[in-house]
Amino acid sequence: MKIIKIIGLGLLVPYGIGLISCENNEKSNSNSMSNTPSNTSSSNSQSSSEVQTKTYKIGLGYKANFDNLNKVNVTGSMTTFDENGKIVTNRMDKVYLNLQGDTIKNSITIKNLDINEEYVKTVLEEGKEYTVENITNMAEQIESFNNWSIGKTINEIKSFSETKNGQIYLKENTIKKVTMPVGDLIATLDNAYTTKDYTIKDLDLNAKTGIAISARLANDNSLTASHIVDVDIYGTLVKDNKVVAASFDSLSFDFNVNNENGTLTLNDKSQSYDKDNFVKSNKFLKDSYVFANDNKNILRWYKQANIIEQNIIGKTSSEIVSLDMSDKTFKDITIETNMILKGLARATNYATNPITK
Repeated sequence: MKIIKIIGLGLLVPYGIGLISCENNEKSNSNSMSNTPSNTSSSNSQSSSEVQTKTYKIGLGYKANFDNLNKVNVTGSMTTFDENGKIVTNRMDKVYLNLQGDTIKNSITIKNLDINEEYVKTVLEEGKEYTVENITNMAEQIESFNNWSIGKTINEIKSFSETKNGQIYLKENTIKKVTMPVGDLIATLDNAYTTKDYTIKDLDLNAKTGIAISARLANDNSLTASHIVDVDIYGTLVKDNKVVAASFDSLSFDFNVNNENGTLTLNDKSQSYDKDNFVKSNKFLKDSYVFANDNKNILRWYKQANIIEQNIIGKTSSEIVSLDMSDKTFKDITIETNMILKGLARATNYATNPITK
């Protein structure tokens, strides 16, 4: 059984804009909002071409939801924070899955997955006209929120929010274009802040972040995979079309299918959830993540991810997808890399080429 997830950040190495160092990556992740730095007096009026001799940290964040109507949605972000916790670069996206259980085959299908596509299109990929859950122009609203978040701390962002009818919204007239609930967006940024375990110095403020999400049925060709949905999140920091930093992670939704009506429930025996249905990513699980047909001699998933992340530094999106995985550099890689490389390439391309239509 293949289980994949998203969150913790990968290994970052130097490329062009300064030294990148790795800190302790043992912090636990949470979908709940944590305490983060509040407002500071630092100025945001610096030129976009100015090189800062400060320390910046990067986090890959997510918020995952499953309801009793066989629907899943996942929000992801790749976010850079300055020393005061202010967001310097950010890119967010969201994907919705409409699932259906097959009572005969005890399997599931993704009803909104195009037969000609490898993964479900995200909100930004669907474009400005995409409407889901009665929310119109969601792509434009996410992009507006994303741009507005730049220069703010998580606590500052939270200070503009309020709860109505059990949902979190921005206070009236904060961003006129954003009328949708923003709880998942804020929680995702909060989660990115929690997982910001990697450091960059001398960040060129022309660098941009990109995000890509791939949601699909698990495809390890095992019978048990017929009721597993994988959601992979990829993030890159890009300067001059080349990757400066990269991270990817993955979530797995392992479902039980009700044989009478086809409704889905989360498998409470799965390693992927805790008692509050927090979805644990592969990197969150670290050494405790178990491969299907696990072999103790196989390099742990998060360590394999780090090798891939390290070796796309300095590459363009086209160079990423053409990476020679037969090279001895990747001799310990056993995870399927085709989708991973495509996802990292998409994130890299989206960093410099906005995808909102």
